[in-house]
Amino acid sequence: MPRGLRAIIASLMQHASPAADSRYVWAILAGSSIGLLATTMARLYSAAHYAVGDTKSPLRFALLRLVIVTALGYACAILLPP
Repeated sequence: MPRGLRAIIASLMQHASPAADSRYVWAILAGSSIGLLATTMARLYSAAHYAVGDTKSPLRFALLRLVIVTALGYACAILLPP
């Protein structure tokens, strides 16, 4: 993890053990960057489908993405931490 990012996270969180907590936050931010790319691409494809008159495909992909994100969020928040 970059030293500057660790210092920023530690100063924002102000815990007794900032090294362990800052690594945890860094891992969350790294995982979120993958989701940010996927969300950006989904919006781009959605706009392209609407432009050519296909309104059903963006809805299907949005529902599929919602189901996948919900399942992954549940697994990461409830099942993995213990």
